[in-house]
Amino acid sequence: MDKNRMGGWAGGFVVGSGFLVAVLVIFVPMLFDEPVHITTEIDNFENPEIESPDLTVVEPPTEPVFESGARLDALVDEEGFEKDSGVRVGEPELNPEVADTTRWAVQLASFANEVSAQSLVDQCIASGDQAWISVAKVDGKKMHRVAVGPFLKRDDAESQLSSLETKYDIEPMIVSYKD
Repeated sequence: MDKNRMGGWAGGFVVGSGFLVAVLVIFVPMLFDEPVHITTEIDNFENPEIESPDLTVVEPPTEPVFESGARLDALVDEEGFEKDSGVRVGEPELNPEVADTTRWAVQLASFANEVSAQSLVDQCIASGDQAWISVAKVDGKKMHRVAVGPFLKRDDAESQLSSLETKYDIEPMIVSYKD
């Protein structure tokens, strides 16, 4: 036989024998060990006593809530419009000017049809004017008022009035603004 072949066989025998001895050293003692018993019980365990706070629930009084609701029902109709002014709650109120008016708006038009009102608002916004809609009930009918403003000075409202009249070919009017 060749020396290289003989050395390869002998080297493999040595490595294999070493591996077999290592396995025997590790696993043979395990065969003779006694089994380990793991317990999850805790000896002499006592439940601690926990004091719980007094959790009495006190119901809030409901009468003030019902009273507030009744007062609101007296002021607002079923659709959310103030009974006195006819304006939808939360929207600006536009009225004829009075002596103590402090803010003004220019009302461009009033429509029964919301789509028509929105069309005019869109046209105004496209032209650079800040227009908006205020919905109010007039004689039981919803009207969508298109306005520009508000203004802190009546002179500012007046200067807008003539400009808006020319721009949109309408007859706007100055009104008091209240939010």
